[in-house]
Amino acid sequence: MTNKIFGVERDVVLMSLYSYKTNLILSLKDEQPKIILNNSYGIPAQNVIFIQKNIFLTVFPKYENNSEITVCFFYQGRGIFFKTVPKETQNGFGLIIPQVLYKQQDKTEKKEYDVSGKLFYTGKEEKGRFISCYSNPKYPLFTPFLWHYFSETDYNSAEKILKHIAKLEKCEKNQLLENLFAKEKKILYIPEGKISKKNYFPYEATFISSDFEENRNLFFEKEVYIPLFHKDIENSPCTICSIIQDSVTISPLEIEDSITALPICKFLVSKAENIDSIQGRAVPLDILYLNDNSIILGLKKGTFPLQKGSEYPMSLFVTLPIGKREIFITMYVSRVYESSSFFASDNSFDNNKTIAVCRFTSIKEEDRRFLFEKIYKKVFV
Repeated sequence: MTNKIFGVERDVVLMSLYSYKTNLILSLKDEQPKIILNNSYGIPAQNVIFIQKNIFLTVFPKYENNSEITVCFFYQGRGIFFKTVPKETQNGFGLIIPQVLYKQQDKTEKKEYDVSGKLFYTGKEEKGRFISCYSNPKYPLFTPFLWHYFSETDYNSAEKILKHIAKLEKCEKNQLLENLFAKEKKILYIPEGKISKKNYFPYEATFISSDFEENRNLFFEKEVYIPLFHKDIENSPCTICSIIQDSVTISPLEIEDSITALPICKFLVSKAENIDSIQGRAVPLDILYLNDNSIILGLKKGTFPLQKGSEYPMSLFVTLPIGKREIFITMYVSRVYESSSFFASDNSFDNNKTIAVCRFTSIKEEDRRFLFEKIYKKVFV
């Protein structure tokens, strides 16, 4: 089956575009797709789409002449696209529609996920409607060391919202800290000006005072330092951050909140993926974080099915060496984040991501133990 559209079929598709003027999605190499609303372009003649210069350069301020652009729109729910080189005029840019259009390829395929789930967003488990949820390799689940998966690029993209959501800000250059974190990428926790004598977490998250036998009189300006880097990227630079302090002292719970906010920030600024070949198809949720008492879910685009303050049942399926383990939970949506709240002026195609932070309200004790031991690699007590 060919993906090419030409001849009479092309004429029919373009006649629909001329008549109904659907929104356009424009893509430039190395930039996120941008939406051009139907009232922001004109069709002065057949085979020509015209966009005023101020609109075009607002969407693509770094556009260079003779750069190819991809134009996508939907016809009867199916993604259609063509490539063209915009022709600059005195007042704007003309996009010449070629003689051959193309259908977006449907790349859906069955995959095996570490964790998947069914979220019953009508509130009824058996007969209720559900939305599928899947783990994403960009957001490792069965590790508590989330700051080991946050690259310098991630930081540069998310710097603005890291301050708001994770309460993290970049530290000034400090050779002592750089030398310390070059040896080991643990969190440095200094409550009330003294390096903690014990680790407050169920895993080896922080340095403790016995790690500094040679010099116990070290002075640090901040109470918490977290080294962000990506362990799977060779020679990944380390971005040292501190927690913005709003109170007299920072608690271990606040540190944990900052750590679990990292995948939230990373998801909200992630680049657009391929444009769907079918318009309106239900988009599954990404499982961004999971532990023995909470889960974080993200939606790349579309209408978010969950509401803050509501409770929902969910079935989780964890892949094992043989078979899968099903875990049934109910969860309460405690917080919701929307990318449009942080990037309101950005008309990127994917600037409508939504995230729900949910805490478990019910889970079997043996399932809680299973998740705890799988994540922290230690016996549940």
